[in-house]
Amino acid sequence: MKMKLTFPTTLSLALFLALAPRGARPEANEKAKSPVPAGSGRQAIITKLELIRLDNVKYDGLPLSEVVLQLRDEARKRDPEKKGINFLINQNPDPGEAIPAAAPMLGPDGNPLPAAPTEQIDISAVTIKILHPLNDVRLMDLLDAVVMVADRPIKYSIEDYGVVFSPRGSEPAKGESLANTLPATGEGRQVISNKLELIRLDNVKYDGLPLSEVVLQLRDEAKKRDPENKGINFLMNQNLDPGEATPAPAVVLGPNGQPVPAPPTEQVDLSAISIKISPPLNDVRLVDVLDAVVKVADRPIKYSIEDYGVVFSPRGPGPAQMEEHGFAFPGGTPSQFLDAVQRQYQVDWLSVADIPKELTDVHIPRLRINQESVEAILAGKGAGGGSLEAVVSLYNQLWENNHALGRLVVKGDLAKPSIVMFVRDPAATDTQPRIKVKAFSIAGASGADRAKLVDDIERAKEEAMSYVRHIRGPSALRNLEGAVAIHDDTSLLVATGSEAFVDMVESIVAASQAKDQARRPPAGTPEGSPKGK
Repeated sequence: MKMKLTFPTTLSLALFLALAPRGARPEANEKAKSPVPAGSGRQAIITKLELIRLDNVKYDGLPLSEVVLQLRDEARKRDPEKKGINFLINQNPDPGEAIPAAAPMLGPDGNPLPAAPTEQIDISAVTIKILHPLNDVRLMDLLDAVVMVADRPIKYSIEDYGVVFSPRGSEPAKGESLANTLPATGEGRQVISNKLELIRLDNVKYDGLPLSEVVLQLRDEAKKRDPENKGINFLMNQNLDPGEATPAPAVVLGPNGQPVPAPPTEQVDLSAISIKISPPLNDVRLVDVLDAVVKVADRPIKYSIEDYGVVFSPRGPGPAQMEEHGFAFPGGTPSQFLDAVQRQYQVDWLSVADIPKELTDVHIPRLRINQESVEAILAGKGAGGGSLEAVVSLYNQLWENNHALGRLVVKGDLAKPSIVMFVRDPAATDTQPRIKVKAFSIAGASGADRAKLVDDIERAKEEAMSYVRHIRGPSALRNLEGAVAIHDDTSLLVATGSEAFVDMVESIVAASQAKDQARRPPAGTPEGSPKGK
């Protein structure tokens, strides 16, 4: 496994000072030495986890104990202080997550039957399988992936002294995180969402291919068509989400009063699920292909967009809480509305939410949805849907009567959508920018001049994105997406991206050529002669 780490010198020094004993730093006055604040070690570890990047990660069914050893060794190699990160395996579930004891069953004589022995899991032997390599991912993202694909429920937490893997018991209380870590920033998800929308495939046909082969093809096609040539990571997760697990069937007693063994739960090999798309799909976005794959799969599957890639996983019956309790909102602003959706449905909307400044203080009236009203709200929509879809539909029914609220647009998996935005103008819901390609001649420019031109374009792009993010929000950034490539054999600079990006490149190239022309002496002037008197 290869890894790379880029640490600015100043950040390395800052980390050193933060972690160094106070006695190692002279003070102007001798004062009582304060203890290191609680959580400072945890923050230093989080910083390292976010900065260390891995070029290529693949685990072919390794036990967790070996994965932990590799993570520890590689983290130490890439740490400028050579301290690395501590990793610990904890065999015990947290007290608050212990699996509750089953209610006692009574036999024919009225006495309690012996309880089935609790299965002891050796967490160090839990299998970690990442068959399709993850490329260019943060160490933090790798920890998330390891927890997701483990063949037994595990989690990790970040303590002041290191990263701790432990068994995951019953689901945590509402509002708590499974991993007890910082939430994903959403920036990686937004980059991946943009690529999924920008990359188009000419022809897609799968004649009953297993999902594992489909994933390989999608990964290769994404890399070929990505202007940065990085592509997109695709991962297969064999496990159901905790909230989607099928509840255990009720215990059935046989004629002798003893419990009848429950039928074994069917294990579905996600990689072998058959995908059939015929006739072919032509000129489709990559995100549309993902939606089609999920729809035609011969077993229920879904995909989600994480900070490190696209994850295919089995689709269960859905969270019981969502279906039983519906949704209640007492009224408030758009941000308070999204917060209510997150808290009640345990979903992630705020990390990708875009609320224009003019809609920030809009007052949304109180809303309430119960299970009986879901069907009525979704009537005529052409799909069964669920509570989350009903929330979006109900909100937009309100918007139709009061356009000042802004229309709610949610795209992708409703549990982890790629886009959540409020817009006034219905035409603004078309989030797919037009792609433009244009070539510019840079004949006569030296290698240094060409490199300087590319640097100027990247700098201008970053400055424009910073301005647009501040003025219009993150959803507008896709209108500035693009990349440039220099073809030395033809002396062409080729710009690919949105119209705004290509127009920006054109203006920078024109300014560079004008500046170069101004440096040249007028035609007919002998070399070394003054340009004029």
